[in-house]
Amino acid sequence: MRKQVTKGLYNTYFALNTQKNYRMLFEMKDGTQFRTKLIALGYYDQSSKQYKMLQKVQKVDALVEENKIRYPNVFPGIDLEYEYMDTQLKERLFLSQAARDRLPDPRTLGMKANTTYLVFLTQFETPDSLEAFTNSSRISTRGKANRLIFNYQGEAKIEFRSTNGKRKYLLPPDFVFAMASMDSSANEENTRRMWRQFFSSSDKNFILTGVPVHWLQSRPGGTLVFDPTVSLTPPTDDVWIVYFAEA
Repeated sequence: MRKQVTKGLYNTYFALNTQKNYRMLFEMKDGTQFRTKLIALGYYDQSSKQYKMLQKVQKVDALVEENKIRYPNVFPGIDLEYEYMDTQLKERLFLSQAARDRLPDPRTLGMKANTTYLVFLTQFETPDSLEAFTNSSRISTRGKANRLIFNYQGEAKIEFRSTNGKRKYLLPPDFVFAMASMDSSANEENTRRMWRQFFSSSDKNFILTGVPVHWLQSRPGGTLVFDPTVSLTPPTDDVWIVYFAEA
């Protein structure tokens, strides 16, 4: 099955179920790509550097509506959604109250309550011809066969640039907020910037993205929106959109 819409400034490709190798592929006019695959929900204790996987992504089919594609219940009570915007491709994860209620106390897993984060684990691929930066600091190095290796954690904007310094695309800071507002700037009290860790393992690259568990527990009841986990903002004079989803 294949769906196509022709509008906008860049290409995006989506698998119609979550069992495909890479579910999201972002492509610029010059062929530069960025691919991601959401893998798991887990806890990460920043004090001990310990990671515990809570759930793997479940097999679900995508629902397509206008400029959005949604994967319901990728984890129990958690939906994944992509939205195509003029200069951004946004990814949102909706953490329902039922899913919040099911989260275990980190202490039962041998982790500290005040330093443990609820995190989403995402695998990603980017061309080895690029370099990654936060402001003026490079966060990528070269490994075997000149492959990119990442070692960064923080909340800053991430830019991917060509070897001559031209920005290809970027990952803005991520936020989580209450669904009632559906606007990460509408309610500062219930909005928090998300922490991210970029790392490499066994020739693969990953991102951990999340917020402290104790902060989640202190929020009012209801659905929380992780917005976005991956957001790509390409230069508007250099890209175009023709997207389709395929099985």
